[in-house]
Amino acid sequence: MSKRTYTKFNKQDFENCLDKTDENFREVEHGWTEELVYESRSDDGRFIMRVYSSLDKRTGRARDKGTDAIRLVVLDDETERPVLKEKRTNRIQTWCKNLRSKIENIGNRRDELVFCSRCDSVMVIRKNKSSGNEFYGCSSYPDCKNTEPL
Repeated sequence: MSKRTYTKFNKQDFENCLDKTDENFREVEHGWTEELVYESRSDDGRFIMRVYSSLDKRTGRARDKGTDAIRLVVLDDETERPVLKEKRTNRIQTWCKNLRSKIENIGNRRDELVFCSRCDSVMVIRKNKSSGNEFYGCSSYPDCKNTEPL
């Protein structure tokens, strides 16, 4: 079997994989999604690392081949806006190893975050629609309209 071949896994397999990380993931319920979602909060409570499992929450089994991939994102806890993310993890034979590597990598990237000088929220990269130039915009927009150059 090729390492690039679609591989099925279930809820227990997924949770065993997450247990092998340094993060303290727990399953959370979100009414807006049909997949199992796991979250881990940063020590300071400011960020949420969220993993979208691609597992159907009714059955605990992986969805059909080609319907989705595992996604990983870090959110600002206050605004729930993404501040860091990794490329999707394909559901192939090496999915667990690949996911654990991405979790470790994104955890190490927290020092890349830039904070707003006005309200201390996380700054996110935005793109000017007219010029196409990128800049930092406050994640608390529209409450805080602070911008800064990259």
